[in-house]
Amino acid sequence: MAIIDTMKQDRLRALKRKDGVISNILGVVIGQVQQGNDASDEAVFRACQKIIKSNNETIKALQDAGGRDEMVTSLQNENGILESFLPRSWTEDEIRNLIKVKGLDITGVTSEGSAIGIVTKALRETSKAPFDGKMVRDIVSSMRRDAS
Repeated sequence: MAIIDTMKQDRLRALKRKDGVISNILGVVIGQVQQGNDASDEAVFRACQKIIKSNNETIKALQDAGGRDEMVTSLQNENGILESFLPRSWTEDEIRNLIKVKGLDITGVTSEGSAIGIVTKALRETSKAPFDGKMVRDIVSSMRRDAS
């Protein structure tokens, strides 16, 4: 079953339970996906990731301003709901292991950007699972620093 169909079913159940948080956030995702006329799983993942990113930016702004704890909690709950529909992300250990197992030469290239590109290409070729670009950068930096 496509993820969009699962979301629609979950939203319907949430509406019946009168669970506004779940029904609202799933409604937003479903609406965004349907507007784009692409109901593929990848389109759903992109929509979820976009909303999570926006929520995280709002959470940071609210925390920096020192207030609205209930809003922060609500946005964190929304993120948790959306993350449940995303494929499991690469962990730091898995990325480090991939670099070692595939023998990726991240120390032999001249720039850190090239090394990051080598790793991200290998991640995408290995799995469709999402990964944190900042984490990849930090791992590459650390491994290049340790090797020198």
